[in-house]
Amino acid sequence: MIIQLNKISPRANKKDIRNLFSTYGVVSGVIKSPNSAFIRMPDDDRAAIAIQNLDGMKWKGWNIRVKPLSSKTETPVCRTSIGVLRMF
Repeated sequence: MIIQLNKISPRANKKDIRNLFSTYGVVSGVIKSPNSAFIRMPDDDRAAIAIQNLDGMKWKGWNIRVKPLSSKTETPVCRTSIGVLRMF
C-alpha cells in the first residue's frame, strides 16, 4: 500500500519518516517534498494500522494527516528542486 503523509514539518527528513512508519512494519520506500511524503509499505494490514494510529498525531510540532493513496493506479509524484520524482 502507498500511504500519503501531509502537513509534515519541512524539517522532517526521509529517515525520520521511515523511522516513524517502520514501527508498524516494513517500509520499502519513501519520497518526500517540503510538506508531504509518500510511503510504501508492502503489508496492507500493517499499513492500515499505521494510518489508523498516526493520522492526526502531533509529530515534530505539526498535526500530520495520514491516508492511503486515493487510487492504486495513481502514481505518487513529488516536485523538487531537481525535477519531478515518481515513486515506484
